Amino acid sequence: RVVVDSYVQADQLEELDVLVVLDTSGSMSDNYEDVADGMDILRTDIESLTLDYQFGYITMDPSRLNYIGPYDSSSSAIDMLMAPSLLPMTMLEEGFGATYTFLESEEGLEFRRPEADFLLFLISDENEQSAISADLFYDWLHDEFKDTNHDVVAITQLEDSECGYTYDIGEKYEELVNLYGKDPIDICEEDW
Repeated sequence: RVVVDSYVQADQLEELDVLVVLDTSGSMSDNYEDVADGMDILRTDIESLTLDYQFGYITMDPSRLNYIGPYDSSSSAIDMLMAPSLLPMTMLEEGFGATYTFLESEEGLEFRRPEADFLLFLISDENEQSAISADLFYDWLHDEFKDTNHDVVAITQLEDSECGYTYDIGEKYEELVNLYGKDPIDICEEDW
């Protein structure tokens, strides 16, 4: 008896752009170290797939949009750990609006590489507050990245969060990642 075992190897990741959209309001300042540690761990994982990647960080305020980056394989661990705290404090928490505004801006067009896969992180301890619905944002992302792979990760406060709060649930972020067939990550979990 002959048994043939085979598998199809997924295409090697060639280029990856990672955009971290970070709530920099006062209530988030104690989360910057977790964000920095998580992105540095992610970077290590990405480097096992490709060295052609870049990270960019933006605030969630489309009217006072700030960008830090790009960080790539030549960036030090200290660069990655400092990145979240280098963004200025802002008041608005409009992750969808900030992402749209950035990717349509001159800086965003310079950051975004046309052939690169795209990974979007939306990180906030409150709900998304722009006028853009999760459905509309999902449709825009699919149109914007129709020629490349893309994905979204939301790290936000959930209804049964370990934070113990009953307000500021990240409902729109949850709706968005549910459209991708995933669940959001609780920002108050010990290790996300």
